[in-house]
Amino acid sequence: MVSKFLRLPLRSDQGPSGSPEAAWEDDVYCFGKILLELVTGKLGMSASSSDAAMKEWLEQTLPLISIYEKELLPIIIDPSLIIDEDLLEEVWAVAIVARSCLNPRPSRRPLMRYVLKALENPHEVLREPIDSLLIRVE
Repeated sequence: MVSKFLRLPLRSDQGPSGSPEAAWEDDVYCFGKILLELVTGKLGMSASSSDAAMKEWLEQTLPLISIYEKELLPIIIDPSLIIDEDLLEEVWAVAIVARSCLNPRPSRRPLMRYVLKALENPHEVLREPIDSLLIRVE
């Protein structure tokens, strides 16, 4: 699982092998970290940083990602991704998807099928309310 490689603390639930079992929400969280690394250009943060450094990076970065305001986005994104306004819009959408995957409440993280849908149509993320694209329906 992705969470094993990205050092996400596993839950205390016991899996079939008797070891703690990671849930799909953990994989979504880890995928969100990977997306955020791609957007910011800080590749390898998940694997090489201490938990404290990762937490600090997320606390500094996530507040700058907003569906309502893209003016703060250039502060965090990799400058090589900004070629024109259309690409900035797509990077903004990917950052929003990453933020939803990194929701501190596991129950509020989207299913991967919704993440995929949002990544396939990044401009829709900016046109529709984010909840309509990424929220789980049980």
